[in-house]
Amino acid sequence: MLVVAGGVNFFSYEELLALESGEIEKPDIIWLHAMSCDGCSTSLLNSEVSVLDIITRFANVIFHPTIMAGTGENSLEILEKYKSNNLIMVLEGSIPLDMPHACMMGERYIEEWVELVAKEANLAIGAGTCAVFNGITDMEGMSTGACTLRYFLEEKGFKTPVVNLPTCPMKPHQ
Repeated sequence: MLVVAGGVNFFSYEELLALESGEIEKPDIIWLHAMSCDGCSTSLLNSEVSVLDIITRFANVIFHPTIMAGTGENSLEILEKYKSNNLIMVLEGSIPLDMPHACMMGERYIEEWVELVAKEANLAIGAGTCAVFNGITDMEGMSTGACTLRYFLEEKGFKTPVVNLPTCPMKPHQ
């Protein structure tokens, strides 16, 4: 099982060996940040499996705003042009439907990026409590209209399977 986030396994040990030997194709990962504190990304960096192993041996991390080297328009072009038939989309944070300008990348709202990437994804992962239950981004008095990844994709008519990985933040040892 591939350790993508917080120690959650998606490939068996045998499959990891097959990944390393090239018998099976490594998945491509696009990790997006919506409304969150970035705690799940920090938790990923604290994982028992090194981030270097995750992004070189077990997966092709195509986009992650915290750990990627690219910046600005060049990095956003990756999202606009990327095509894959082996893509896992990870969303950290909730999506602000009533206040879309609260979470933007470049000139686009995060919901537009999520839709764009979800069109290519074989699997979507809600990373952490904000992506899974709205978390603190939906506490009383907030006017963002925060929604979860699963809710957003269902409302938009996507059939992409969603795996929810709650806790705040995701824990590398659980």
